[in-house]
This record gives sequence, C-alpha cells and structure tokens, in this order.
Amino acid sequence: MSENGVFFRNPQVIFQSLGEGEEGVLLHLETADYFSLNPTGLLIWQLIEDGAGLEAIVDGISQAIDDAPPSLRKDVEQFLGELLNRGLIGRQAETN
Repeated sequence: MSENGVFFRNPQVIFQSLGEGEEGVLLHLETADYFSLNPTGLLIWQLIEDGAGLEAIVDGISQAIDDAPPSLRKDVEQFLGELLNRGLIGRQAETN
C-alpha cells in the first residue's frame, strides 16, 4: 500500500458502539454490509475521522497500545485494504 494519500470515512457508513471503547459495528447504508470492529479496528476508525494517512494511523496505534507487534504496519495496511474493498472508507491523494 502506498504511503501517499489520506483515508476518510464513507458518509454512507454508520457506526454503532458495542461497548464503551471496546468494539463496534459498521453498516454501509447502500449495500447493507456489516463489518465488526475490535478495539484496534475501532481505534483506526477514530483516527480516520477527520482524514489520516497511513503513517499517522500507524503512529496513533503505536502510541495507544503497549508492545505493538512488529507486524503492526502490515496489519494496518491489510485492515485498511479490507475497509477500502468493502467501500467503508475512501482514499484521497494528498495535495501539495
């Protein structure tokens, strides 16, 4: 996954918390596709609220959790790829 670009939430997706800061569910209103979020997925969803690049997301998770695994970047890329494929988020090229 390229490091350039900013991820943003699809406005056709709503979020429902399943517990205070624990888990949640995304629902795509057009496709009726549900997607469960674990605590790390929820953190990623929060980090991209106002738009965030890959590095900002990885840094945010690294700061929020103790002992981040060495595969963190790869795991985040895979998760973002899944959200993109399902149309739950979008990606916009950064402008200079």
